[in-house]
Amino acid sequence: MSNMLDVTVQLLHRELSIRCPASEQDKLLASAKCLNEQLLKIQATDHSIPFEKLLMLAALNTTYEKLYEANGEELITTANADINKLEKKLADALAQQDQMEL
Repeated sequence: MSNMLDVTVQLLHRELSIRCPASEQDKLLASAKCLNEQLLKIQATDHSIPFEKLLMLAALNTTYEKLYEANGEELITTANADINKLEKKLADALAQQDQMEL
């Protein structure tokens, strides 16, 4: 099995530590950078939007782009599975961060 790394990403000036295979580190960092850019763009429209809602809006935007810029039922099924995985990772990371803040 691949070596696992704890990779720290920054989303809206918040650091999240995410465990991933070493071979996926660059992809994770690129994804986090893209997500952070989306979050900043959404936040620029209204600075009062809570962090969790910003994350949901960015996820919906990404999902919309992925689903409607490409065609095919298989892609939709894959996207839904990816979204479910991302939602679980995000929930786990937020829960872990909440525990660390206590």
